[in-house]
Amino acid sequence: MENKIISIGKKYKIDRILDLYKDEKGIAFLDSSLKNELGRYSILGLHPYMIIKKVNDIVYRNNKKIKITFEQGLKNILHMEYQKNDTDLPIISGGIGYFSYQYNNMNYHKNNVGFTEEIPEAMFSFYDNFIIQDNHTNEIFITGNGKLKQAAISVADIHGKIKSADTLDNFQNETRTEYQVKSSRILNQTLTKKQLQR
Repeated sequence: MENKIISIGKKYKIDRILDLYKDEKGIAFLDSSLKNELGRYSILGLHPYMIIKKVNDIVYRNNKKIKITFEQGLKNILHMEYQKNDTDLPIISGGIGYFSYQYNNMNYHKNNVGFTEEIPEAMFSFYDNFIIQDNHTNEIFITGNGKLKQAAISVADIHGKIKSADTLDNFQNETRTEYQVKSSRILNQTLTKKQLQR
């Protein structure tokens, strides 16, 4: 299964692209505000095809219980989904996730404070597509892995959606402060939706 990677130039900004996908389930956004090599890339993960999570000591893969540890389950997926990256991009396939501060903290669990399906104890999502912005050059890349849809088609679909969006027009002059306010608004909307679903 071959990857597809294209550059769509420097016209667009990744936070405006995030606006287009903010209501889609399961997206991940790694926003870099650093001005050095560690902060070079911002990454948007789209269209998760595999999710592993731990909720109150129960491990799920694509919402089905599995009888192995979270660490072993994640290790198995990483081995199964490994793809060599011959590009200069930080990621072309794989997952984005987190471990909570309370992960494997026995004292925390003794206090009977539970996690929910919406906010698991630990979770990693593996994505069919990534949109990556090089913050040094402002160049945007789209990657496709062919897991849910043929890679070339999924990349073309994303590119088409970006090109056709009126919200992307005249974005070049937006300030960093406006960008941070907008990103905060999107995050608050996401958290509010999760609270309402409980």
